[in-house]
Amino acid sequence: MAIVISSVLLFVVSVSVLMSAAVCKNTKLKRAGLFGLLLGCVLMGSSFYGDFWQMDGCLDSGGSYNETLKVCE
Repeated sequence: MAIVISSVLLFVVSVSVLMSAAVCKNTKLKRAGLFGLLLGCVLMGSSFYGDFWQMDGCLDSGGSYNETLKVCE
């Protein structure tokens, strides 16, 4: 849950950096803002799809996935 909160905060900060870069016409700030947006999106995606990939790997290996305990049996 902490990674979701930190990635959302990174996303918000990056948007504000991009907005200030657009006002000041600063290329370095634009690059930093875009990098922050990209990193925030990657973190959010990995946190939301982490359980899916764990479940998929378990089922692919022939096991059964216990959703309550979040373990492969």
